[in-house]
Amino acid sequence: MRIKLFSMALILSLTACAKNELYVGYNFPDNYQERLKIGRTSKSDVLEFMGSPTTESSYGESTFYYIAQKQISKSFFQPKIEQQDVVALTFNSKGILTQAKHYDMNDYKAMQLDETRTTLKGNEMGMLEQMMHNVGRFGGGKTKAPGS
Repeated sequence: MRIKLFSMALILSLTACAKNELYVGYNFPDNYQERLKIGRTSKSDVLEFMGSPTTESSYGESTFYYIAQKQISKSFFQPKIEQQDVVALTFNSKGILTQAKHYDMNDYKAMQLDETRTTLKGNEMGMLEQMMHNVGRFGGGKTKAPGS
């Protein structure tokens, strides 16, 4: 019995240290670059053979972004990005492809996110407002059930 428990504990501890690969994001179709013709491919053509983009530009020229990542994780540590591919397809006002760029890990730049919070001035209540807000909300009296 002890040998079985020891064996199971050993196996579980070794599998916890195993490297896990995780593929997230877009799955690029084979030979997609050959179908992208600058000046000839339309936005609807791209949507037809590549599907919806991961994200689109919100301002400026219309740009589709297709993003894929390969992440490696070991036990309980945060996953590390092993490989990243981003394809940016820019279209003119007529919906024709004008530019296709590919970015990989050489173009990757880690950003430090700002952890501070932005407070909304309209949502702040002073101490007096909080006290007055609660007046009448907590009744001490008994209430009758409907129909009694």
